[in-house]
Amino acid sequence: MYHSIRTRDFDDLLQRITSEFIEMPGLRLTTPQAERLWNLDHDACGAVLQALIDRRFLLLAADGTYARRSADVRERKLQMAKSGPLQRSTASQQRRTA
Repeated sequence: MYHSIRTRDFDDLLQRITSEFIEMPGLRLTTPQAERLWNLDHDACGAVLQALIDRRFLLLAADGTYARRSADVRERKLQMAKSGPLQRSTASQQRRTA
């Protein structure tokens, strides 16, 4: 499964990386960025990130970045909340000008 990392080291990495995503809300990293940040080779980094996806802690966004799953959901809700009133006010302004 994760041949290049011993089980104990792998568990320590999972804990460390999980903690960093919790401590830095909004953290989004590409695979190369994660490799540099945690000083991991490509295979080890991929294994850790995939394990965190499998545990439903991280998600892989369409832009190729890894982000904390709950942070992404909050971000989408915030964007929707911001866009909702704006769209309504624009529509009401258009009616007033017409």
